[in-house]
Amino acid sequence: MNYQYKFLTIIIILFASNCIRSQSLKIGENTEFDLGSAVISISSDIEIDGTFTGNNGKIIFSGSSGQNIRGDGAINFYDMEINNSGGVEILTDITVHGNINFLNGKIYTSTNKLLSSSGNFSNHSSSSYIVGNLSIQYSGNDTKLFCVGSNTAYRPVTIDLTDFSGTSGYLSVSQTDGSPLINTFPDSVTAISEIRFWDITKDESITSFSAAITLTWGNDDLVSDINHLTVVRGSEGSWDQTDLSPVTNGTTESGDVTGSGFTDPGNFTFGNIEGGTNVFPVELVLFSASVLNDIVKLEWKTETEINTYGFDIEKQLIGEDSYSNSRKSFEDWEKIGFVEGAGNSNSPRKYTFIDDYPGSGKIKYRLKIIDNDGSSEYSDVIQITTGDKPDKYHLFQNYPNPFNAATSIRFSLPEDSRVELSIFNELGELVATLISKGLGKGFHTYHYNAELLPSGIYLYSLKTDNYQMTKKMILLK
Repeated sequence: MNYQYKFLTIIIILFASNCIRSQSLKIGENTEFDLGSAVISISSDIEIDGTFTGNNGKIIFSGSSGQNIRGDGAINFYDMEINNSGGVEILTDITVHGNINFLNGKIYTSTNKLLSSSGNFSNHSSSSYIVGNLSIQYSGNDTKLFCVGSNTAYRPVTIDLTDFSGTSGYLSVSQTDGSPLINTFPDSVTAISEIRFWDITKDESITSFSAAITLTWGNDDLVSDINHLTVVRGSEGSWDQTDLSPVTNGTTESGDVTGSGFTDPGNFTFGNIEGGTNVFPVELVLFSASVLNDIVKLEWKTETEINTYGFDIEKQLIGEDSYSNSRKSFEDWEKIGFVEGAGNSNSPRKYTFIDDYPGSGKIKYRLKIIDNDGSSEYSDVIQITTGDKPDKYHLFQNYPNPFNAATSIRFSLPEDSRVELSIFNELGELVATLISKGLGKGFHTYHYNAELLPSGIYLYSLKTDNYQMTKKMILLK
């Protein structure tokens, strides 16, 4: 039997009010729930396996810690209000027909859909917005703002549709902090941002359109020349659409750029028009050292390079020099080699350097990254111990810990072994795989850059043929 509850009637009978507060709400299978024009404030989770109809009412999420919306039912809110600094996580698809008001806190959608039939949002800000996918309904030519961002950066997108063809349908936008795949550039574009990008999709109801896309930037987007900044569109690494006459507003610290004439969905981000100085540099993403048969192998990886001349390899050693049998102490850094850079590259590059005579004891290494104009900067320092052979497997505590963006993870192998070194979040979800290959007996150190991750507790796990260990590390930004 189906049941339909008119919430307003219940409230009038029980409370003589059109508002009710509840810790949680659960609607069972085969149950219809009609909110009417009432207001309900929930401080915990919502689980809907039946049908929830918002009608003209409002649902307020007012908890003091994170709240969830889950269930297998049909969820249709009218007005929705977020007043929870811990945020609200959507674990199923929901539709909101009225307004979403961000008093305090974010909405997290993950891979689920938050569909807004009206596209109405209020009070969204740098601390209150949607993390993940947002879908807004278009029925014709219209302009809608998508208040989306990542865990750490709010970068809303505005889509102005013209030449709309089709029936009423949804456009969806999500933001990814990190480098998109880049194989080719549009004509007259010399660089593409690898800081972040936005994925824009449409459903089949919208057959065609022409769109003006407005992207916003902040200080971390590394915009340096707004007069040569534009919007570029790509798919599967092929960047093929842009606007060479964009409209920009703001400063290099923050602003927005609008590109027009886009006719296809895909990935969108910032591009540098030929003659400009937007180079969108990306930091070194990996720097590691390992001991192999009494030599030290250094490996590092860059995501992009702009005017890179090369890398000086520098070493600092305090310990017994096994090749001269004398005590050596290098208070200053010693240059031991040079590796030529790629100049300008928009694809990942891997480098290797072998220190054939490392000495014994504790050794520190760093890279001096040199540009063609002579300017330079240093990488983080990594440390390794040579000379002693480990007699057991061991995963050391990362250093520093807590850390801001970069830390070193050290472990020992008493024998040659297949190694997997992985990073997980608190939910046990895989964040990154640092190593997945065979390594030789010895001490190994890997430098991990977590620049794109939000603050929090993470787990790093070492797995070999005969050993497994997991430890915690704390990222504080």
